[in-house]
Amino acid sequence: MTITHTDTLSPETQEFFENHPDPKIKALFLPWMKNIRLKQVQSLDELDELLSRAKENGHLAWDVETRSLRATLDNVVGHCIAIDEFAGYYIPVDHRVPEDLETNPNLDPQVVWEMLMETFKHPDLNVYVYNLKFEGRVLRSAGIHTPSYDPVAKKIRIHDGFIYRWLYNPDSRELGLKASVKDFLGEEMLVIKDVPGVVQRIKSKSTVDFGGSDPRLATVYAAADPVFTFQLVQFFKRAEDRRFEPNVPRTLYPILVLEHRIVDALFVMERPLDGTRPLRIDRDFLKYADKDLTDWMKLTMFQIFKEADTSQVNINSPAQVAAMLTRLADIKFTLSDKGNAITNEKALEKIAARDVDDELDERVRRAARISKKILTHRTYTKQRSTYVRSLLNSTEDEPYARLLFRSVGVLTGRFSGGKPEKGDVWYTPFNPQNVPNAAKYRNQPCRKIKNPQALIGTTEEPGLVDYLLSVQTPLED
Repeated sequence: MTITHTDTLSPETQEFFENHPDPKIKALFLPWMKNIRLKQVQSLDELDELLSRAKENGHLAWDVETRSLRATLDNVVGHCIAIDEFAGYYIPVDHRVPEDLETNPNLDPQVVWEMLMETFKHPDLNVYVYNLKFEGRVLRSAGIHTPSYDPVAKKIRIHDGFIYRWLYNPDSRELGLKASVKDFLGEEMLVIKDVPGVVQRIKSKSTVDFGGSDPRLATVYAAADPVFTFQLVQFFKRAEDRRFEPNVPRTLYPILVLEHRIVDALFVMERPLDGTRPLRIDRDFLKYADKDLTDWMKLTMFQIFKEADTSQVNINSPAQVAAMLTRLADIKFTLSDKGNAITNEKALEKIAARDVDDELDERVRRAARISKKILTHRTYTKQRSTYVRSLLNSTEDEPYARLLFRSVGVLTGRFSGGKPEKGDVWYTPFNPQNVPNAAKYRNQPCRKIKNPQALIGTTEEPGLVDYLLSVQTPLED
């Protein structure tokens, strides 16, 4: 049966769209919504019926909407579910109540959560999410530590569409849900800021709070996410050029299992350890390092100015550095596409290497010595701003670094501990894998931030290697 415009939304939401005077709100209804049912769940009985059907057919896609990018249960304003590829449902639990509604559209958040978690326990249920790192953090904030891969049943219980998408085409830089839906399903999804009430202005700053939207408007945005997550996973499973099922030729299933198990391990690496944090930061040492680096930067700058016989140059300006070296030794720089001189590390190292050649003109050797000092100054600047001060500023409340690891998209064979999204204040804006091994700090806490224990584990907490080796069943199974 072809789903019509009237069939798609609940009668209340349908009437709301058709009669609304604001053309921006009417524009929220996109053409593909004629073929996918989007509905706001209005009672616990209705939710119970949907979850019962999910357990019967063995599939449930799940997503959450929040007040900000902080992934905790108390920040959730609504749950989004789908039990097949043709219908999505939104369950508001903490939205602002519109003035024209006589009844509160929000369902009891605790009861909804308990119903969802009880459904998740069903042994034959496959749960689908997109970016398990976010939904998984919500689960863990509520004390739920269900692994995505069940080693006893030897199957993936919580499927991350993000991982499927990445394995399907690792070279792609556009891995998000909306970009993937456009690329593989040919549909344009709504953008969250298009939903009225989501963007809140406080003084001169804008914040995104999904709870500020009318649930009737929120439904057409939120209910689409689990449907398309479901569709994408099924699309990748059916793809002939990439195989994601076990026991078929050239299958990627063992890698798929490994990637899901790695996500489970990353949660262990990120979480607090017995009331402490994974990495204790020595703030007194960092203050000492900050003073050292500042003094070294000043000394290096003085040496550059003395060698160049000028202080009228900004060594942080590529254009001024190029002009100074050209004036001193007639250095010829490669130009960028925009016609600017390239004074990056590679270019300056090439000039600095000339200092060892005694037969060169003294002016050239002088430019080489200055280039060395500029590179040294840049190293000190990088260490002070990116590492020392970043950690000092982010550990003012308590001396612990909370690391956030990315699960996919890194092709260098290492984990990327990237900066958190804006508004997610729980994690330290710091990448531990890039901490420099400066000789003075070789055996100091600044180097220990790399935390090799994250991989090999400690007596108190197993690491990634321990985790992956703890299950004796072969991954191919």
